[in-house]
Amino acid sequence: MHREEQLEHYLQKTVAEFFLKNIEFPLETLVTVTKVELSKDRRHGLIWVSVLPDAFGPECAKIIRHNLYFVQGEVNRKVQTRPIPRLSVKMDAGPAYSEHIEELLKKIDE
Repeated sequence: MHREEQLEHYLQKTVAEFFLKNIEFPLETLVTVTKVELSKDRRHGLIWVSVLPDAFGPECAKIIRHNLYFVQGEVNRKVQTRPIPRLSVKMDAGPAYSEHIEELLKKIDE
């Protein structure tokens, strides 16, 4: 595994653990850090997050953006490499799209 891939995986794990321990999302909502992408110079990191059910996506996105400062602080404390990536968040529509396709397939089977 390359150093960038290792750092991306570590950031994904760190952010997911922070979400689990420190952020309260609506009940019966599954929030997943699907991946983290770093820029080539490792100064910027994009956190991809999926939310199921999709109806809670905007609310969870607002909660995540509100807590991004604290997520960045956790990353700053835990990451040993320099420069430390500046994080931003993007919602991943992949799982919601998969759920939609699954529903369509169920309708076809009926």
